[in-house]
Amino acid sequence: RDEVERYGHYSLAAESMYDHPFQWGSKRTGPDLARVGGRYSDEWHVQHLTNPQAVVPESVMPQYGFLAETELSKPDIADNLIALRRVGVPYTKAQIEHAADDLALQADETGNAKDLATRYPKSQVRDYDGDPSRLTEMDALVAYLQMLGTLVDVESAAAQEELASEKGR
Repeated sequence: RDEVERYGHYSLAAESMYDHPFQWGSKRTGPDLARVGGRYSDEWHVQHLTNPQAVVPESVMPQYGFLAETELSKPDIADNLIALRRVGVPYTKAQIEHAADDLALQADETGNAKDLATRYPKSQVRDYDGDPSRLTEMDALVAYLQMLGTLVDVESAAAQEELASEKGR
């Protein structure tokens, strides 16, 4: 209970069941990122990834500023989704067919994101790294970080756990 009050609800298995490689039980250095989505601004993430010690002086995280200089390679995104579907990630045919367009649309606030929102109801559309002129690996990583912890209804899970403990399960 103390941990939940201090850090928020703990990670649920459902949140990482499609992670490849599977993350449960692996050693990590640094904080749990499971609920980082929406906690910090895009600018904070870009600054932290570019120079972690400028944001958190005691951080041992290396710098990832090169991600902002690296164009996002997307020609094989559909093939990547097909491979993930083979190992159990439930991508639909429509998601795979539109993968390259959806990837570009997610970082383009001027585009028509209606179809993207249909395929991915909780998608967020914006420029993530502060440079709308190009799509970079920094855009992709910040978009991923901003999504973490936003797809599961933690309050509902907490209520179910409380009910189960009251019934002695």
